[in-house]
Amino acid sequence: MPTPPSAAPRRLLAHDRHFTADPLLAARPRLKIVAAVALFGVAALALVNVTGFKGAPFPFPAVAAAGCAVFAIGAALLALAGFTARVPDHALRAVVLSGVATCGVGVALVIEQAPWAVGVAIPGWSPITIWFFSVLLVLMTPVRVTVGAMVFSLALEIAAQLAFRAADGGGLPTFTDAAFDLGPSVLAIPISALVAWFMGRLQETIVKAQEMGSYELTTLLGRGGMGEVWRADHRMLRRPAAVKVIRPKTLMEPAERELAARRFTHEAQATAALKSPHTVAIYDFGTTDEGQFYYVMELLDGLDLDALVEREGAQPPERVVSILRQACHSLHEAHLAGLVHRDVKPPNLFLCRYGQDVDWIKVLDFGLAKAAQPKPGDERLTSDGSVSGTPAYMAPEQVMGWDIDGRADVYLLGCVAWFLLVGRDLFTGGVATQVMFAHVQSEPEPPSALAPHPIPKELDAIVLACLAKRPEGRPRSAVELAERLAAVPLATP
Repeated sequence: MPTPPSAAPRRLLAHDRHFTADPLLAARPRLKIVAAVALFGVAALALVNVTGFKGAPFPFPAVAAAGCAVFAIGAALLALAGFTARVPDHALRAVVLSGVATCGVGVALVIEQAPWAVGVAIPGWSPITIWFFSVLLVLMTPVRVTVGAMVFSLALEIAAQLAFRAADGGGLPTFTDAAFDLGPSVLAIPISALVAWFMGRLQETIVKAQEMGSYELTTLLGRGGMGEVWRADHRMLRRPAAVKVIRPKTLMEPAERELAARRFTHEAQATAALKSPHTVAIYDFGTTDEGQFYYVMELLDGLDLDALVEREGAQPPERVVSILRQACHSLHEAHLAGLVHRDVKPPNLFLCRYGQDVDWIKVLDFGLAKAAQPKPGDERLTSDGSVSGTPAYMAPEQVMGWDIDGRADVYLLGCVAWFLLVGRDLFTGGVATQVMFAHVQSEPEPPSALAPHPIPKELDAIVLACLAKRPEGRPRSAVELAERLAAVPLATP
């Protein structure tokens, strides 16, 4: 059974609609504290560099000045991560740990000269150890990261002491001196590991206490260009659900990400308010700290219309009319609520069992995937000539970038009807742009000319009316389309 990759959240918490896969991502608010301390440290080290240590000048002033500069670089990295949104999530760990390590090197170059400046050793933890321990405690890093950083700090302290001894003409320290100088820093390693372990257990306890409304991802159901769909189990209700994790477009600016999140939230809330039994039920939604959008919906037992036609071929008119009328029921309610689906296509129409009823249609993805993109108008061509959307299922006004309303969904239902009756897409071709502009320029053939089943002329006329190039030529609403479909004479109504 596949397990969730690092790109997908393993657990979705309903109480705050947020999930954190990396502890450093969860520590973003606390990064401001570390960054502020680091910036204060720049000023403190600069002052010490000017005044000397306890009034005594540094024996290596050029090295001390270089240490201040190195510390300033590390502080700048931490400030970049803590006070701005310019560091992407995937690079946050590297930037933060680099900043902490760079600051540690700066401290070593300045403060490790102090014993030579005043002629005495300073008992207890070294400033390097204190810096690393304090930062790691604030950030609540995992045990592995904590131990690695503390070992690095000890190595840095040893290297600095040996370098300054050699530069000052001194030899290796005696065992007693080394134990006196380095013993506290050595003991800091297991102490920091114990503290990190305890903080980790505390975090786990808090998370478990918050999991009353969480979903656990279990099985990958499908993967597409925009993200993945997982089977999930509610931890308390043991109710199965489907979770769609949507990947936003890369290289989003902070303002674009914020706009995408607001639009996604608005449309998710609007979709969740829909009550049609032919609309997939939305249980929950949110965003992860990695910037991925997700929503939790009912788990359906069946197959989409794409898989239906692939398995069984073109469908008889009776079944097509039944499918379309059910889809109209869902879309009409959405249109009354001000929602336009924009992506009605066979994969988004799911044929399933609903209680004791079979051939029950559920309409999926009411614009949620589109809402997770950074800008409106994603149906049009991108700068590199690729297409955002499905070229075979786009209304002419979508292709041209004009304003759309519910009649765009009526056009898409016409495309779906033609697909079901004939067994292939309305317009096909090797180049996406040709398919897209066929919706604008090419007149469709009546499905009866190509369908393997006899098609009533009334149904032929309805499908062609749905496929009118201008919205004014189509049925005015989904409910009008449903009424016209109900009037089609069928062998088996």
